[in-house]
Amino acid sequence: MAPRQGICGLRALSRLAWPSATLTRPLASQMPSSPRQSSRSPHHRLNSSISNPPKPNQQMPSPSPTPHIHILGLGNLAKLFAHSLSLLPHPPQLTLLTHRPSLPPSSPITLVLTRNSTPLPSPPLELSLITPQGPAITHLILTTKSPSSAAAVAPLLPRLSADSTILFTQNGIGAVEEVSSLFPADAQPTYLSAIVTHGVFSTGQFSATHAGVADLKIGPVSGRTSELSTSARWLVDTILSSEALAATEVGADELLHVTLEKLVANAVINPLTAIFRIPNGSVLSPSLTPLRTALASETSLVILSHLSALHPDSPLPPSKAERFSVARLAAMVEGVCEATRGNRSSMLQDVEAGRGTEVGYINGWIVGRGEEMGVGVGVNAGVMGMVERGEVVKIEEVGRLLERMREGVEGR
Repeated sequence: MAPRQGICGLRALSRLAWPSATLTRPLASQMPSSPRQSSRSPHHRLNSSISNPPKPNQQMPSPSPTPHIHILGLGNLAKLFAHSLSLLPHPPQLTLLTHRPSLPPSSPITLVLTRNSTPLPSPPLELSLITPQGPAITHLILTTKSPSSAAAVAPLLPRLSADSTILFTQNGIGAVEEVSSLFPADAQPTYLSAIVTHGVFSTGQFSATHAGVADLKIGPVSGRTSELSTSARWLVDTILSSEALAATEVGADELLHVTLEKLVANAVINPLTAIFRIPNGSVLSPSLTPLRTALASETSLVILSHLSALHPDSPLPPSKAERFSVARLAAMVEGVCEATRGNRSSMLQDVEAGRGTEVGYINGWIVGRGEEMGVGVGVNAGVMGMVERGEVVKIEEVGRLLERMREGVEGR
């Protein structure tokens, strides 16, 4: 079986995220120079543009007296962060970074975010091309999807250093490890992560609708919140001050657990919506209950095994075992489906548009970690393979499909 996206990601996250762990060297990701785009191993997708990336800035110039946030990407989350932060009473300087040369660089743009049927324009915002040249980047919010995150960051390495702070917002597991592997040990930035549950969909190049107003959890990928640098602390506090983002700060341990919970929701909802071409609410169809339960069951076993392996000398606390039990995860998934029943998942939007998906960073991590720990993951492997191949199935055929997945026929 070919390597899959995100297989090493949460093991890397475990090294990065637990209070007892510190990042002392780049993570050992193999990055072949092949430009082939795939939804499998994230290392396979680190294309030739980062085979020999520019070197990180070892000596960061003094930061500008005006706090400055660069937002990498121009998708839904980029619009949400940029718009929300631009409307603060004392907004920071904001620059949206894009790779699209067709857009006018270094020219002001206005983002329009519609909330409760009311269009809300932002103040003029700076748009700039991704380039190695330019001022030092002290605060970077990375909103690109997991498969393209490392390749997007690579050109910015000369502008990043150990004094920089990078906030990750991706689905799934693996992007932190890939980006970390670009930096030498003495130039690792501070890494933060945000688990975003807001629902945003694009309505134009510079517009979006904030359809599902929810919240986000933000915290350090490693260490304690009390140990954040002044620069990282400022970025966290700035995001916490935005009423629209509804952010809550959590420690690294809780951040891991929230990451795993979102991974479960994405691992069930996203591939099923993509395979059956249905909105989130239709995942609650009685016909899909066996498949939904099978995915939750496999994922629960993988997560519990993984958490136990992190602390082999002590039993898993009952509260943690309950939090990631099959019953609770299945109920959580149902709750997300109900709360977002009219939404179309990002994976469904991607397959309909012919784009690559993040399935390997989601189900791919579950499959890889499960195989390493001897846990059966045939159903996760099956749905991942079907999404990768762009297969579409009618709900009426789900019974036969599930049987084939359990036998390991699909996804191999």
